[in-house]
Amino acid sequence: MITYGSNTVGNWEPRMKAESQELARLLQEYERSPTKRGEQAVEVKLNAIYRKMLVVHKEHLKKAKSGLTTFIEKTLKELAD
Repeated sequence: MITYGSNTVGNWEPRMKAESQELARLLQEYERSPTKRGEQAVEVKLNAIYRKMLVVHKEHLKKAKSGLTTFIEKTLKELAD
């Protein structure tokens, strides 16, 4: 089973649970596909969902980086005082 959006620091928003479940379903469909054309149709759907997840992940990382940068700057300033 695919999980996406879980971490040890807190909950990500959005969790993308529906997309994770759809990816798992598509992977199973891909494995059962009897034809190359069927596999390609599933690959297109997989790629679309995966691209969406990458965009969300990138935004999450940007926010985390910004928060860390602010925290580091604040800490350095406190240490310098």
